[in-house]
Amino acid sequence: MRIEPLRRLWMAVSAGRLATGGAADFGSRQRQPPRRISGRFPAPATWCVERRRDPPCGAAQAEHARQEHRRLPRRARSPYKGAEEPGTIVIAQSRQTLYFVEPDGKAMRYAVAVGAAQNQWTGVSSVTAVHLQPGWTAPESLRRGNTGPAPVYPSGSPDNPMGIGALTLSGGDYAIHGTNRPDSIGRAVSGGCFRMFNEDIADLMRRVRVGTRVVVQS
Repeated sequence: MRIEPLRRLWMAVSAGRLATGGAADFGSRQRQPPRRISGRFPAPATWCVERRRDPPCGAAQAEHARQEHRRLPRRARSPYKGAEEPGTIVIAQSRQTLYFVEPDGKAMRYAVAVGAAQNQWTGVSSVTAVHLQPGWTAPESLRRGNTGPAPVYPSGSPDNPMGIGALTLSGGDYAIHGTNRPDSIGRAVSGGCFRMFNEDIADLMRRVRVGTRVVVQS
């Protein structure tokens, strides 16, 4: 993981531009100017991970992830021929690709994990909050067959399925976030959210703001 994007994020936090810790606030559906998000999230928040507890990324998973990284397109600026305006996030689920549209027919392209076939959705949303190191509690909908206490992942936990950051979306209980399962990137495995490599969500978080338009395509 590159350190520079993370260092810039911490600088943004110290300047009051990003929130840290806690869980996600899905209450706001209105576009808002950039602001510092404070307070705690509702518990449990309905985040989207595979329908089981994701294990820590051990040595075998890390090696598998390295192999996966080689086959996936790396984050890059690429041509963009879509109709969306600069500053828009476009997610093409069939290609497991997220674009951040830029001027002059270009876009930053990122590999993502998307929802499993039964969990995919399409439509227009917007970023409601930008969270660095969010905490997370597994909701009931993702704990089928598990009668024990809901797993709780505090802010900064290496096992946290949210990874190092999250962009919560309006209109539902979904987010674009990092991951503790880099081997899942490029696959259709989540409950409807969109996972990115941690270094990629760090890069994207520096480009977006509250109110950024998000278009989710099939």
